[in-house]
Amino acid sequence: MWANGSCWSRTRRSRAPHRGDHGSAGWSLRRNRFEAALAGWSAALFVDPSPLWSCSTSSSPQPFNFTQFCDPEVDALIAQGLSLPDPAASAPIWREVQARIHEQQPYLFLYWMDELVGVHERFENARVNPLSAYDRLHERAARVAD
Repeated sequence: MWANGSCWSRTRRSRAPHRGDHGSAGWSLRRNRFEAALAGWSAALFVDPSPLWSCSTSSSPQPFNFTQFCDPEVDALIAQGLSLPDPAASAPIWREVQARIHEQQPYLFLYWMDELVGVHERFENARVNPLSAYDRLHERAARVAD
């Protein structure tokens, strides 16, 4: 993605690089009309990989499964993981989902941005989530100076 929201894609129809606005690139991705695309992802705080990795069917379309990845075992693991409300209990399942996806490689993951978050010592109960420094922000409390 470029700073103005546009991106480069190579469409199957034209066989030539096409620079379009974010809407046209998204249109090409959703219709599987590309050979390669470069894009960025962000992660949600609630784990639900269904839109990206579940099999798309007429009764349950997955509009963000751009590669048309489909593995019934991954679908079963996702359903199992979503049924467990405790993140610690579902963590092994999500690791298995990631391992299966990594093994089949529907995407080429280029990098992960490491972030450093600093929290002043006057804040208590400050656990930083790697996905967002703002997760559970309401639980943090600042000590008042004496």
